[in-house]
Amino acid sequence: MRALSGVLIVVASTSILSCSKSKDKAAPVELSGPPLVRQDLKQLDSKLAVHFSNYDRDTNQLFSSVFGGTSADDVRDFIDTRLSYYMSKEELRDYSLTSVDINPHALFNWPPSEDSEDGPGVTRASNYGVYLWLMGLVNGEELTLENFEGKQIEITSSRVGIMEIGPGYTASVPVTGHGKVAMPAAYRQAVLVHEARHSDCTGGISSAEIASLRDIQYMYEYKRFNESSACGHLHSVCESGTFQGIAACDNKPWGPYLLGAIYLEATMDSTSGAQYAVMEYAAAESRSRLDYDLGRLLSYSKEKPDMSSRGAY
Repeated sequence: MRALSGVLIVVASTSILSCSKSKDKAAPVELSGPPLVRQDLKQLDSKLAVHFSNYDRDTNQLFSSVFGGTSADDVRDFIDTRLSYYMSKEELRDYSLTSVDINPHALFNWPPSEDSEDGPGVTRASNYGVYLWLMGLVNGEELTLENFEGKQIEITSSRVGIMEIGPGYTASVPVTGHGKVAMPAAYRQAVLVHEARHSDCTGGISSAEIASLRDIQYMYEYKRFNESSACGHLHSVCESGTFQGIAACDNKPWGPYLLGAIYLEATMDSTSGAQYAVMEYAAAESRSRLDYDLGRLLSYSKEKPDMSSRGAY
């Protein structure tokens, strides 16, 4: 969530609290940005499938109900269907909108505000594809991004999949008593799962909802839209806790934070020691962002989660 001219801009993003605030000695340069994402996707292989299957068995098919199965290919298909472009902040801001008719809006503007450190968390990634798609609906036209080299990205669907890689998407994390701990790819794959879920316009978005977005000027108006629509699975404003007052929670079932937690829980047994502790902490932290009764959902809901995506209607 970013402030601009007294109004609020909500971005579908993942942030996490650091496990340690201590400063470490200089360490060797490690892989980051798009190269790290590509490596993480490459390491989504059959070695993890046994952990997916075990978790699915122990949770009454929770994993397969989300990803459509328990193979590495199922998870990769889930991500690839929803994310296509992985960019650094600098790469993304090389793109501008080709339209000259975009109107300034309380929620949507381009390029995004530079004030990305709003709140106590460190941003690991942001899904700007759904943001731009909703921006196009608000402005009544399909948008196109173009960079200085003439490369274009047409924003025709919520699943266009443009992800900005934030400073928190790193190969290692600081852990009290352990210095910097190198984390497995599965730790960051959970971020990709989280961001991928933002690409789903679950249930579609009606003309009335688009009109309500167009008229938003204040936070209470955004909260009203967010309570009724699951399109983009935009984060709700946290009612309590560390992120109170910030759009960093989920108020509807089967959103990005739950899916990220499920993936972390399914893969944490592939780790040990400090890595396991970080994975366990991250899963619990994600679950703490759920502003609904998860126990009741899992105990009483007989319906499979809706993992589809619709457009405007």
